Amino acid sequence: MAAQNSILLIIKQSNGIKYNTLLSKISGNYSNINSARAALSRAIKYFNALGYIVKSADDSFSLTHKGLAKLGTEMRNKLLIRLHDLLSDKNSIENIDAIVEQFSTVIARSTEDIDLLKMAKNSSEFHISDLEKLSKELEKKAAHLTYLNGIIKHHIETLKKMDFRDYWQTELSEAAIAELLTLAEQEQVQDFFLAGDESFLKKLNETLAGEFKSSHLFYPIAQLSAVLVFLQKELFSNPVPLKPTQTMSIFLGALQFKFENFAMVVFAPYAKIKHKR
Repeated sequence: MAAQNSILLIIKQSNGIKYNTLLSKISGNYSNINSARAALSRAIKYFNALGYIVKSADDSFSLTHKGLAKLGTEMRNKLLIRLHDLLSDKNSIENIDAIVEQFSTVIARSTEDIDLLKMAKNSSEFHISDLEKLSKELEKKAAHLTYLNGIIKHHIETLKKMDFRDYWQTELSEAAIAELLTLAEQEQVQDFFLAGDESFLKKLNETLAGEFKSSHLFYPIAQLSAVLVFLQKELFSNPVPLKPTQTMSIFLGALQFKFENFAMVVFAPYAKIKHKR
């Protein structure tokens, strides 16, 4: 029945559609073209017998008034059934977005379709009191979410005071490099290391000789500026610097500078980067 209704809808939307065009539109729903052709032939015979469609001399198809009425009834039923299903669900409050959307559609369509309005009023299984009950449940949930949000905001401020880690995302511009150097100076460390794509680390080492320890490349802090300039050129100027799954990171005291997908993310205690938020 659903497949037949879809064929009627296609004919309605493309009044005067030819057989081959109609066949091509439904063929994707079947395993092969022969199955689609057989299903379409059966549907056309059925529609003709009931007077839902009319075939013109040029082998094009159009809906009759009876076909339009049949399709309209089926679509109205589908619209109301969907609404009933949503409201009858025990967890209807979790489907509130879909319920609101469906009601908006039914009400808007009812103002233009008198038959839908009659059907909705006479056959609907929901009542205004049911919706009022749902509204009260929604108010309770909204109040609870507001309460939880207040707690989350309190926790956020507490974590800021406790100086938990945060991040700042930006491009590796000259201004950003200056910011990174200032952050690094505050760490008062002697060296830093890079971790990430092995081939890229080898290329970096060929240009700026460092010291490999296991899979990490170490440099004295005095070379941070040169390394950042190299990364800016290689990671932000080249069309495809790293594959999407690859990353490159600099670890320096409590700081991590992560480079990925043409972006840089600085991870640090909140107090060190809060001015960047």
